Amino acid sequence: MSGTKTAELYRMVMEDHLCPYGLKSKHLLETQGFQVEDHHLKNHEETEAFKHKHNVETTPQTFLGGDRIGGYDDLLGVFYDFLRRFCKTAIKFIKHGLYVRKILIQRSDSDSRLFGDLLSGQFG
Repeated sequence: MSGTKTAELYRMVMEDHLCPYGLKSKHLLETQGFQVEDHHLKNHEETEAFKHKHNVETTPQTFLGGDRIGGYDDLLGVFYDFLRRFCKTAIKFIKHGLYVRKILIQRSDSDSRLFGDLLSGQFG
């Protein structure tokens, strides 16, 4: 299937250690609709060889389309960059809307005072 999104994940899954960030990375990829090729690094030798081969200091490491994304925090950045940009834009619109509302309320108060003054004959 050409529409299937796939990711390669390399994470430590050892008898005495299950990397929590590897689990988080796998979950994040799956919730974003990726089919995960889950590569377990089963001992310290495999982990060190992987880190040396890819010139990285930590695992897990995720690859999308053959490109290394990085660890869990980097993966979060990929998926939530859009959300961060959207929120910044939304906040700007909200602030602008509140400013416009304030002006309209002030104008409304001013208009109603002006209208009241005209009705009472106190307009000068």
